[in-house]
Amino acid sequence: MEAEDILRQPMAPDNDTVSAVRGGLSNIEAEQMVLGAILINNEAFYRADEVLQPEDFSEGLHERIYRTAGRLIEQGHVASPISLAPYFERDAAIIEIGGTDYLARMAAWATSMSLVSDYARLVHTLAMRRGLIDVGQELVDASVHAKVDDKPEDLITEAEKSLYSLAETGKKQSGFVPFHSALELARQMAENAYKRDGHLSGLATKLRDLDVKLGGLQQSDLIVLAGRPGKGKTSLATNIDYNVAAQNKPDPGDEIVNNN
Repeated sequence: MEAEDILRQPMAPDNDTVSAVRGGLSNIEAEQMVLGAILINNEAFYRADEVLQPEDFSEGLHERIYRTAGRLIEQGHVASPISLAPYFERDAAIIEIGGTDYLARMAAWATSMSLVSDYARLVHTLAMRRGLIDVGQELVDASVHAKVDDKPEDLITEAEKSLYSLAETGKKQSGFVPFHSALELARQMAENAYKRDGHLSGLATKLRDLDVKLGGLQQSDLIVLAGRPGKGKTSLATNIDYNVAAQNKPDPGDEIVNNN
């Protein structure tokens, strides 16, 4: 191959190729199963909502149905094919596939409640993979079309921000949950506190004053230990680590199973 031909080779996959690969990372049937289950039993929404964002749906119509159903449910209304139909009667996408009867068909195809979380995770996983492709393509485009003053470090920083934002997608900070779910969580926390030394809801640090203030180390906490150099931060953290590990060490009498 001549040098001139090499220089004419594309530096990155063309947009059509990337779009084709990205478009293949979807599962319409899984999306329909999730939506159908929600329309049959609104409790399924809370299971799906633990994993999904509306943007995770590859089909725009499905995203709109999920958003609308979620708003109705969170307002205390019933989300069903009948109650959703008025919101989609003029939706061009649903008209193209036969009208609002599509909602009833999805409800008829609904999966069982026990499988909703699995299908929701599949939809979310595929959305994450599409997001990775988008981040990679943006980085390629920015690198190919970089200006003289653009620093590679800046491109790396932007890519890191995009990846971090993608990694945080689907991590729920707070939101509506069914009362019985909140009650069950509170019961479990109280039961765990009763069983632990000191009756703490979290893991005991064995530092009495700290345990009283924090109630033990909680799974949802991010604790920042700050101080000037040489003031004992590492020693304190090491002592806490040791105390927590000592409380949770395996019983020497327990049988160790080797899976290898």
